[in-house]
Order: sequence, then C-alpha cells, then structure tokens
Amino acid sequence: MEAQREGTITLGVCALDRKARSKPMQNILNRILANKDLDVNIVNFGDKVILDEPAESWPVVDVLISFFSAGFPLDKAIAYANLRKPVCVNDLGLQKVLWDRRAVLAILDAVKVPTPRRLEVDRDGGPEVEEELGKDLKRRLGVDLLRRRPVQDCYLKDEDTLVVGNQEIRKPYVEKPVSGEDHNIHIYFPRSMGGGGRRLFRKVGNKSSEHDPNLIEPRKEGSYIYEEFISVDNAEDVKVYTIGPHFVHAETRKSPVVDGLVKRNPDGKEIRYITKLSEPEVTMATSISKAFKQNICGFDLLRVGNKSYVIDVNGWSFVKGNDFYYDKCAEILGNFCKHNVPPVRSLSSGSETGSTSEQSQASWNLKATVTVFRHGDRTPKQKLKRSFKAKDSWTAPLIDLLQGRREEIILRQQLDLVSTAAEEARKLDGAQTEDLDLVIDVINRKKEMPGTKVQMKPAFKDGKLDKMTLIVKWGGEFSHAARHQAKDYGQNMRRDMMIMCPKALKNCTIYTSSERRVTASAEIFAASFLDDPEEPSQKPLQLVIRKDLLDDSNAAKEDMDTVKKSLKASLRADGVDAQKRPEHWPEDMAPPAELARQIAAILAHLSKVMKQNFQSLDVEKIQKRWCTHETPKLFRERWEKLFADYEEEPSDPSRTSELADMLSHDGLHNRPFLEAIFSDPAETDEKKKLEMLHELYRLSCVLFHYVCPREYGIELEQKERIGLLTSMPLMRNIVSDLERAEEGSLCSLYFTKESHVHTLLNLILASDLPIVMPRMPPLDYFSSITFEVFEKTPSNTGGANSTTASPRPSHDAGSAAAAERAPSPMSTTPATRPERSLLITVSEGAFSSNILSIDLDARHSIHPLPRRALTQHIELSEALSKLSAHALSVEDSKMLARGQIEGAAVFFGEKEAESEHGLLPVNKASFSHSQASSVQGEVTASSSPPTPPKQKTSKPVVLCGPSGVGKSTLIKRLFAEFPDEYGFSVSHTTRAPRPGEIPGFHYHYVSRSEFEDLVSKGAFLEHATFGGNMYGTTIAAVEAVSKEAGKRAILDIDAQGVKLLKANHAHLDPLYLFVSPPKLAALYERLKNRGTETPESVLKRLSMAAGEMAYAREDGGRNFDVVVVNDDLDRAYQVFKKAIRGVGVQEVGSVNGSEEKGEKGDAMPVEEEEGSVLEQARKEVEDAKASS
Repeated sequence: MEAQREGTITLGVCALDRKARSKPMQNILNRILANKDLDVNIVNFGDKVILDEPAESWPVVDVLISFFSAGFPLDKAIAYANLRKPVCVNDLGLQKVLWDRRAVLAILDAVKVPTPRRLEVDRDGGPEVEEELGKDLKRRLGVDLLRRRPVQDCYLKDEDTLVVGNQEIRKPYVEKPVSGEDHNIHIYFPRSMGGGGRRLFRKVGNKSSEHDPNLIEPRKEGSYIYEEFISVDNAEDVKVYTIGPHFVHAETRKSPVVDGLVKRNPDGKEIRYITKLSEPEVTMATSISKAFKQNICGFDLLRVGNKSYVIDVNGWSFVKGNDFYYDKCAEILGNFCKHNVPPVRSLSSGSETGSTSEQSQASWNLKATVTVFRHGDRTPKQKLKRSFKAKDSWTAPLIDLLQGRREEIILRQQLDLVSTAAEEARKLDGAQTEDLDLVIDVINRKKEMPGTKVQMKPAFKDGKLDKMTLIVKWGGEFSHAARHQAKDYGQNMRRDMMIMCPKALKNCTIYTSSERRVTASAEIFAASFLDDPEEPSQKPLQLVIRKDLLDDSNAAKEDMDTVKKSLKASLRADGVDAQKRPEHWPEDMAPPAELARQIAAILAHLSKVMKQNFQSLDVEKIQKRWCTHETPKLFRERWEKLFADYEEEPSDPSRTSELADMLSHDGLHNRPFLEAIFSDPAETDEKKKLEMLHELYRLSCVLFHYVCPREYGIELEQKERIGLLTSMPLMRNIVSDLERAEEGSLCSLYFTKESHVHTLLNLILASDLPIVMPRMPPLDYFSSITFEVFEKTPSNTGGANSTTASPRPSHDAGSAAAAERAPSPMSTTPATRPERSLLITVSEGAFSSNILSIDLDARHSIHPLPRRALTQHIELSEALSKLSAHALSVEDSKMLARGQIEGAAVFFGEKEAESEHGLLPVNKASFSHSQASSVQGEVTASSSPPTPPKQKTSKPVVLCGPSGVGKSTLIKRLFAEFPDEYGFSVSHTTRAPRPGEIPGFHYHYVSRSEFEDLVSKGAFLEHATFGGNMYGTTIAAVEAVSKEAGKRAILDIDAQGVKLLKANHAHLDPLYLFVSPPKLAALYERLKNRGTETPESVLKRLSMAAGEMAYAREDGGRNFDVVVVNDDLDRAYQVFKKAIRGVGVQEVGSVNGSEEKGEKGDAMPVEEEEGSVLEQARKEVEDAKASS
C-alpha cells in the first residue's frame, strides 16, 4: 500500500527576483496553486535571502526550482542543495557546465547530438570543472573535462583560411568566445562574399548585430571556438524548450545574421513563430534534457535541408506569452512534485548533524507594497496658450473671470464663459483680435470633445496682478491601448501578490487623481487586480480620489519656469552652451542645440511631403480603421499645428515633448496613415521613402530623453526643491503607509500623472539611499515606482516559516495580522521586533526604444516593462528616516498647497472641500465573468452575506454573435421578463427611409455630410459603410436609452463594430457579450433548416460566422467579457440573463471550451472543424450551380 504523504509539498523558487517574479513564472506558479489535486505551498526565496543570508539558513523545501542568471550565487545554491537535499527540478552542479561552450559541445558529441564542424583554440588550458562533477560526466557520458589542454597555434594561412594546430577552416566561419555568458560573437566572410564580417551581440533596442567591413582577422586574446558558418533554411533559427525529457515546444525567429534588426511584439519580446519538430529533433531534445539533467531547458538549433544542428544549450528557459505552454508546464511540474517527493518526508532530514538541524532559518517575506503608477496610454495632448496683461483695459472681461483669486482656476464645463468673455474683449479698443479670435475658435471647435478644459493662471508682480495666462487644453484622453495596459498589469500584479503576499490583497487601498485618464487607468486596473472569483462575498469597492496628493500642483511653478528658461537656452543654436555635450550623451549624436536644429529642418521637409500627399492621395482609403476619434482631417490639423509651433519656436522644450508624443501615438495607433502620409514621393527607392520619418523618430527620442527629466530640475538642488514642492505630500503618505506595515500586510496603490512620478523619483534620489541603477530610466505610460517592505521571520528548522502562497483557506488559516509572527501562548521566549527591509524598484512602463519597429496587433498596446531595482535592500527604519528627512522652510511649507481651484467651485457654487477628496465606485461587470462588484478604498474580507448589486443602467451591453445563433430570441426573452429595464438605441444612417419606416424609431436619417460631421466630432460609438450607405450608433443615442427612457442600452453589432468600439470608446467600458453556437457545424444545420436561405447565403453567413468566432477566440478569449454557448436555449438564456444582470455567474461556456489543445503548438481542432464545414458549404453551392 502506498504511504500517505504528511502535510503539503513545499515548492521553493530560488532564483533572482527578476526571474522568479517574471510574467512566465507568475503564470506557471499560479496555475500550480490553482490545481485542486495538488496540495502545495510555494516559497519564493527572494533576493534578500539569496544574496545576504548564508545557505544553511535558507528555507527548507521539498522541491527546488533554482537556476543561474547574472548575479546569482550558484555556489551558494549548490551548497544549500547538498545540505538540505531537496528534489531539484534542474541539477545545480551541471548548470556550471553551461558556462563553457567547449564543455557543452563535448557533452553534445557524447550523446550523439549533431553540431556544426568546429575547431577550438584553447589559451586557458580548457574547460574548468570541479572534480566531483568531472567524475560524474566521465562515468555517465564518457566525457573527460578534467584533462588540461595545451595551447595551440592559431593563424591566418591566407585571408580566407584559418589554421588551428594542424587543422584548417575556411571562411565563412563563426568565432565564439568559450564563455557561455559572452555574446560578442563574430562572423567572418570570404572575399567571394564581399569580405568583412558581422558582429553579433546581446540585443540592444532593435539591433542584434551589425556589419563591419574591417572584420578580417580573428581575435588573438582569449579562447575561442571556430564553427563552420551554416546558411540556414528560411534565414531562421529555432529555439527549443523542454519540460522534462518528454515534452518539447519550438519556435522560429529571424536569424540575427540577416540584417541585425529585431522585430518585437507589444510585449517587447522578439517575434517568434511556433514550429513542429521532426522526430530526430525531438530525440535531440530528450537527449539534451537527460544529459545535462535539466528538466526545463532551452537550446538553439539550425536547420539545413533535412538536417538539424544544435549550436547552443541555454539552461533554464521559458516560453513567453503562450497559455498552452504555461498549462503544460504547470501540469508537468505538478506531477513532478507528486511523483518525486517521498510520501513521508521530514523537512529537516537533509541535515545529519544536530547542530545543523537546529540552525535558524531566515525567510524574508514580503509584508507590504506601495506603488505609484503613471496613467496608461493617451491621445496626444494639445494646447493653446495666450497671456493677457492686467494693465490693458481691453483684457478686463477676461481678467474679471479670476474674481480676484490668486489660485489657478480650472474650468471643465461651460467653456462658453471664456469664449463669451473673449468676444466682449474683442469689441474693446486696442484688443489683440488675432489672439482673441484664436481662443474663441479653439473653444468653439473643441468644447464638445471629452476632457477639454481651460486653465486661467494669475501671475503677480510686487503683490499686484500682472497678467493672466489662459491655456485651452484638449486631447490627452484615455485610449483603448491604456485599457489593455491597465487590465494586463492588474492581472500580472495579482499573480505576483498571490505568490508573494496574498494577505495584502485583503487590505488594499487604491488612490487616484481626478483626471479622467488617471481614474480610468485606476478603475480598470483595480477591477482586474482585485477580481476574486472565489470570494463573491467581498464588499463593494471604491477608489479614493486625492487631488491634494495626485493632481497637478502649481507649488513649484516659479522654480519650473526658471528651469524651463535654462533648458530653452541650452536648445538655442546661438546659445553659449550650444556645443556642450551632456553626460552620457550618445557619441553619434550632435549636441542638443544642433539636434533641435536638425529636427526643425526635417519637420520643414516633412511638412511639404504631407501637404503634397494630402493633395495626391485618396487619404480616406489609406487607413480603414481609426483610433481615438481620429480622422484624416484631424490628423492633418494636429501635425500642421506642430509644424507651425516648431517653426515659430524650435528651442521651446515643450515642442520636443509634443513631437515625441505625436510620433509615439501615431506610430502605435495610426501607423499605416503615418507612413503613407510621410512617404517621400520624390524618392524613387522604396526603401528610402521613409528614411526621413525614421530619422525624425530617432533624433526626437534622443532629444526627448534629454529634455523630459530635466523639466523637473537640472541641478541636484533644483530637482530636490521641485520634488519637495510637488510631491512631498505624496511622499509623506507613502512613508505613513510603510510605517503601517508593522500592523499587518497591506497594499497601497497611487495613480497619478507624469509630473508626480518624475518629482517623486527625484525626491528618492535626493534621500541618500544606496542607489544601484546606474542611469535613470525613461518613465513612459504605466511606469511605476514600487516600495516593498520585507520582514525577516526567523524560526527553527522544520519549515514552519515557509511563505504560504496558497490562496486556499485551509492553507492560509488565521488572522492576517494577529497571527503573523505571534509567539506561541505557551512560549516563554519574549517576542522580538522582527527585522524589516525596504527595496525600491522602478518600471519604465510601456517603453520601447523604437515603436516604429514593433509588430502591432489590434490592441495597439505596448506592455509595461518589468520592474528593476533602484536601491539595495536597506533597513526599514533607516530608509524611512532618510525619506522623511527633507526639510522645507516655513515659507515654502505654505507653498505646498496645489494653488488650484475648480471652475465648478468658482462659477457654479460647488463646495471647494468636496473637490479635493472623494470616492469613485468601480464597475467590475465588464472585467469578470463573476459577480459584478465595485472597488473600494479599504478592501477587507466581508463575512456578511452579499447584497444584490444595483443595476448599472449607465453601462451599455454590446451583444455580438453570428447571424442565426439565436441572439434575437435571447433578447426577446430578456425584454419580456424585464420590460422596463432594457432597450435598443436608434442608429443613424445615410440611406433613405424605406416604406413604413419611421424617422427616430427605426433610424435617424441624415445626409452624408451630416454623418461625416458627426464622425469628425467623435460622436459615434461605432460606424461602418454597407452597400454605399453609412450606418452608426452615436453616444447620444445610447445615452438616450438610459437617461430618457431610464433603461439599459443593448447594442447588437458585428465583430467589426466591436473592434471600432474598443478602439475608440474604451472609456465607456460596456459589457462585451458574445453568443456562439457550440460548433460551426451546429450553426450550419440551423441555417439550412430555416428553409429561407440559399446555399450562397448560407456560405456567406458561415464565412462571416467563422471570422467572428475566431475573433472571439483571439488573445485567449479576452475580446469578450462573457461568451454564451447556445447549445440549449433555456440554459443559454439563464447564463445570458445572469451575465447581463451581473448576478452569480461563476462560469460560462467558451467558444472552444470543449476542444482539446494539440501538443507542440499544433493548430486547434476547432479550426479544422470550421474549415471542414466551410468546405462542405462551398461544395453545396457548386452542386446547386451544377444542377441549375
């Protein structure tokens, strides 16, 4: 009889945090935790333990995942494994062999894995391996790595022939350093191929190699492998990943030898394509996994004809972004744990001596996390800025708007107040009519756009009002890419917290500024981060609005104006510092002032190119779909304004920011149009038509990364002072949060704007902390600064201190705060204050070094980069003391007030106190298949029964699905059961009314020019053209259903409309619901049984249905919040109703939920089934034609 296992299996992850907390590892570990058949706890050792604690005090585990990466103390990990004897997923000793390419190739030879022909130049005596490891390799594989090798002669016999000892190799050949960690590889070409060579290196931005015409002679210092150069099939390399010896996954990528340019996906990862391995290649994978004792292992191979050659073995490697791989890896690792851990195992049994068994273990566990986020992707911000002197009598109508106030007034509604005042000023003698007309025109055209606002800033001289600066701002709106960034980041951070500190999720506060794009980022993130399908009883949740901490502040206005003048001077071509090169400035770049001049010249040229292309091209046909309310007309307006502004003042730092903003936005959202409109028609070489655009992008990025961080201070004193005046209130709140970590686990999250992230970072850098990041990173959309408190929890061996990461109540019992580290009631040992450490990390956010090289998908979203350490671990009390040490004079302390007031308070009587704080409910219905709920400021577990949620009539339902699937029947049932709660919106069309159709009931009938005008104003949720007529659903029509009829709007639109809706109106956040047949064959039968369809119409409907079902499957099914499979009408209606009403839906059908995925990345059977059905339908069309 099999012995019963006592307790849970403890799975340890001993790798540096950048690997152990990476997205692939999160996905795999969370899947292991979710396995109900596996009783497991996960212990992440963490950098603090790995780097600072002795191996004998590391946590004791049953199974160990441990692998080398740069900076990892492999010798210490080997000593730990020898002491505690856990079951290792990958052998630790043999990972050292991977450091020497000669040793790797010798082992490959021993197990008969083909490799390219090679010669080895040993100038160091050969590979160095420890005696025990060398004996193991000799015994198992017959490989002798302990024998020292003599130094061999190496010289060029002629320009193309290399002699090593008594052997020769001719160019082309590859020269590889023997160190597996050295990626500076050279390829030498013979004269017949043009000579010279190519230098390969670790990917930098979008480059992995570069041609060097002078690369002729091999290197004379160090040891190298000279390998025959192989011209591979399709110019591709193959990357192979094993999970144990019997599962393998493979992907191809473009060989770095081709042109050295790297194509990346929105995750920032190199683009790869799944490929199927041949039988010999699968055998190679098995042999490599066994020979190196690495269950999870990656290696590279080349294919030439019907032969394959392995060129490198990498050790631990994960596939990125493949859910099927994550599922299999979690399944295989789970089985590995169950089958390899003895049924009864004492966690202290690894030690044989009494002194070691009593050794205290040290777990540094995450106790609290505080993160400050910048908002997600937005549309370009635009503004009009004009100043009006108080001494000029004609400005009185505008000056009167200040009402004698000293604060800046922000007006977000009733902007006609300003345009009316400008019209009155225009009538007065001496008025600057050109400026006033511009203000009036911009307000009238932009006032209906979401987010348009007017800022009125008074400036004083000698205590008296000197002038009022009027700024009209528009744009800067939350984009559909930001929705994906927020949702994905929330999911990834939740996975990390489930491993590192699940208790903190029960004590989470989310703060946000009042800006629309910021609150939208926070709301979508919160709904994803705090979504817990297994806890439907959680309380409603809210965001906490804190304008005083997170909104714009004018406290540092004077200091920033001074900085701006200095920056402006540094960008002037005639300035005293025009030839000065800043520290760390790129060697191939001109100084900033000259760079600004070059950019202005390129813009002048591209202005002419754009004008010419708008005249010669049919611009309406260049780009079929537009994002974020854009049209060709609005695109042109944006760029013409930028051209004019740059021509007027090229040295203005804000111009640099605006240019980078526009290139980034259009490179992501409007790339087809951007490239077409800036393609130089005078250039005959197709490859050079976009040279000027790419050069503009390259130069503007360099200048932007010079200007942007300096806007918040150039000198250290300026950075600290601006940081104090802008972000000291936020810093105080953060310090208070970190101090509360003593009371229990917590999570505090702050969402704000770019200015607060930059100034907070400057405050940290001025705090005399141990900074390890050599240069400050750019802070792009969804960048973040994270403060993590770790707590040391010493205990005797026995595993009681292991970090329990399982979310199941049975594994995580007890109070979150009281039970943490509390001594036993019977213990006589006094409670000691635990040691705590603070680590600060930074993520650059959605940053890419070259957006124009990214291979985009429909989401147009770049995913935020992983966090990197900004500081070393530092004792918590010392860190808090330093962060709190910044001092302000009494006068400066008074300046900490934001110096702003809402126009609603000034002109419409809103109470000022209410404008600084507030709560914002979060609707989660569209982010989860589970019960709809909202996000609250202080999140705690609720023991009371859940209350039925209120119907959210403001959130529309978007219904999509193939024709004939039963949508109309489901809707009719819903309307019959709830006649007063739901309604259809009335669409607009340019076609004429048909007999019996009533305007305003069936459609709103408008002319084409009226329709296009509505499009330009961003009035439509979605619109399309069918049969020469335009159709669309306006925002106003949907709002009319809820506001006028008091019902929740339901939109029945096709997949194309869903894509437009997601692209242009992510802020509306509807519930996306897809109704699907169980299979395409079922829909085929329904359509045929109608008796009203011809074979041609059936085929047409099936083709459209296959496309819509494929769209519903895309991206793991994330395009829709709920998928209802209509295989039984009664059951489908119950799911349909619950999904729309947000009550009790725990699990719904999936488009391919019943299909099994094939191994090794093969195509899914559902696609084969659909192809078969379509082929059958085509045959019926052909038969019908033949019979007629």
